[in-house]
Amino acid sequence: MPPLQKGGRRLIKVHLFDFADPHDQEVQIHSFEELLADERMQFERLQRFGRQYTYLVRCRTSDDVSVLANAVMVRRVDRLPVFRTLRNMHLNPRPLPTSLCRIGRDPRQFPVVGVVDSGVTRDLPALQDWIHAREAFVADAEANTAHGTFVAGLLVWGHELNRSLTEVGVHPCRVLDVHVLPNSDPSRGPVGFVNELELLQALEDCLQKYANDVKVWNLSLGRDELCRLDRFSDFAVELDNLQEEYDVTFVIAAGNYQEPPLLHYPRTEKAKESGRITSPADSVLGVTVASIAQLDHPSNGSKRGEPSPFRETGQVQIM
Repeated sequence: MPPLQKGGRRLIKVHLFDFADPHDQEVQIHSFEELLADERMQFERLQRFGRQYTYLVRCRTSDDVSVLANAVMVRRVDRLPVFRTLRNMHLNPRPLPTSLCRIGRDPRQFPVVGVVDSGVTRDLPALQDWIHAREAFVADAEANTAHGTFVAGLLVWGHELNRSLTEVGVHPCRVLDVHVLPNSDPSRGPVGFVNELELLQALEDCLQKYANDVKVWNLSLGRDELCRLDRFSDFAVELDNLQEEYDVTFVIAAGNYQEPPLLHYPRTEKAKESGRITSPADSVLGVTVASIAQLDHPSNGSKRGEPSPFRETGQVQIM
């Protein structure tokens, strides 16, 4: 069978039931693969997900998806998740101050944080000095380093760029630049995407090289799907597996709420539901972070110290 091609939303992830008995399981797996062959669907067994009996299937039409969903051995059918950068939520951008601290003669005095994002620009010499190493998984034509550069700048100069916020401590860090997210803004050029499997593979490749030295990895990425209350997302489970295997911690964004009107505080029950955190913020071992307002809104918005109106809400999962 030809290799599975990259096809965006046409790539469907299929979970089979766990039949507990090894013989029954093999019979059902064989039947499922025969069905795929009869329907001339390209497929691949996903070993990454271990005993979840998961397949990646390329569907040509909605009828193909219906065939999968109606198969008796199929437990769940999902689109293969794709990830994007979180939209920058800032106004009135200004140039960097010229008085920012430099790294000095011994970079080893500063810890390194992995920034798994849209890449960090090479056009800022002051920031370049703080880059520990770079790993790129995005084509040059689809690069847009705005978000990754923003995150890296805060890791290095957060205390200097927020002088009015006394709670921001002086803790500059070096940056491991892991460029995995392509441009998602059509006004900035060609738009790309990275799917769940590609992102996990790139992340593991970098962990194999750097996990001994880099223990904190920032993942400012997300998807549109709300976290479920009855189960954890596959991606979050895999992130937890990687954190256990490589002894690292992932700092994960709770997600941005972008549908007007934004979320007020205190949150209504309806807002808690529609503004729930998005995958992979349901990671158990990761540190999921949102944001709070640093100023009082002049009228009916969030007050200082309250959850930001664009930040989504976490809820405890009961298993």
